[in-house]
Amino acid sequence: MVKVVFLMGWDSRLGPRILGQYPPDFPLDREKLVDLFGLALRHGESAHFSEVELRGEKTVIYFTGMQTRMSLGAIVDEDDNIGAVRGALTRIVLDIIVRGELPQLMESWKDVYDKVVLYETMSLEEKVGELFSDAFFRRIFNTLLEWGLIRYDMLLSSLNILSGTREEDLVRAYLEIMNSLQLIQLYYDEEAVREYIFLLRDVVILRKKPDLFDHIKKLVPDYKGSWEEYREAYLLDRRWMDEQGMLAQIFANPALYSLLKEFREKGILTAEELGERVAYADYLENLGVCRKNVDKYYLFTDVVIALLFPKYSVHKALEKYSEGVFSQDEILRYLDALKKSYL
Repeated sequence: MVKVVFLMGWDSRLGPRILGQYPPDFPLDREKLVDLFGLALRHGESAHFSEVELRGEKTVIYFTGMQTRMSLGAIVDEDDNIGAVRGALTRIVLDIIVRGELPQLMESWKDVYDKVVLYETMSLEEKVGELFSDAFFRRIFNTLLEWGLIRYDMLLSSLNILSGTREEDLVRAYLEIMNSLQLIQLYYDEEAVREYIFLLRDVVILRKKPDLFDHIKKLVPDYKGSWEEYREAYLLDRRWMDEQGMLAQIFANPALYSLLKEFREKGILTAEELGERVAYADYLENLGVCRKNVDKYYLFTDVVIALLFPKYSVHKALEKYSEGVFSQDEILRYLDALKKSYL
């Protein structure tokens, strides 16, 4: 269980200082935190994670980079999932950077704390779907798909993003979240002084036949015929390629995702059962996920997030190797990372 979440920032008059924390009465080693934050600033370091001990307790800290100049941290229990904590912290950092404003009221700091704690309980499809609901993230991921293996400086260049900017801090945060979810691996070659990103998993958001298909077709006339006609067109037109961002919204919205899970369990829900959630059912109907039959809504297509071996990206990386973009050592390092990831 996360014991406390805190945020540090840079003040032009006062220097590094703690901007807020929750719970507010949790004792922090403020002097050491200020020293750690000041050290990162003096070294001009890019965004990164560090794990330290504060008064004998394990602490995870994320430095956001030289443009945004913040450190978000959490003191955790020994048995906490550090990968999940890292993902949660960078998720909060993204929220702060994109919004451009810091939590002010104590209720806001409690929301930050609750989000960090909640992240560990979220399903993988919720976490990944939340990422894909953001157009900037999809732009980053699509670039990684086209390379498979890419140097960090080449990634920034491909995205037309300058080093040391707010946009770079966002890219860095997204990479850290992907790393925590094992979608990518970050590798730093100390000898060459280069950082690489290895894409380990492709992600596809797909429609599929509901598990309760047989149950639904008994109660909804023409469901079987409508589904088979839809499936044929879906595969022929490769519609999933254009639906990633749209369908990701379901997983990014807790109310929609909760309703999708209920449809998965029951297949059909009446307007009475839905109550005030009818508006969410109508939204799913607009997405073609469920359909309405008189006063009943039924799951027409399920939606899933599939993590796949990145065959396309491996092919693109080998293409780059044949063109002389990457060396044999770089390609072998990437293939070795893939091998270890799937063992």
